[in-house]
Amino acid sequence: MNTQELTEATLEVKQFMDIRTDKQIISFSLTGYFAYILVMGLLLAVGAVGTILSKIWGLFCYGYIWQTAPHFL
Repeated sequence: MNTQELTEATLEVKQFMDIRTDKQIISFSLTGYFAYILVMGLLLAVGAVGTILSKIWGLFCYGYIWQTAPHFL
């Protein structure tokens, strides 16, 4: 994993947030901002799995993906 590129991207996000500090309704720290994005992603993933499992065709597709995923890995 190239940590230098990750560091550069993180610094760009920090710079982006620092420029807009006076325009933010709710001010986040850099860690808080990434935690907020993580929570949004987790909620989206849980909602998608819930939608897949709540429908008949979704359950079939979920089973198919679960069975074929190891072959792709």
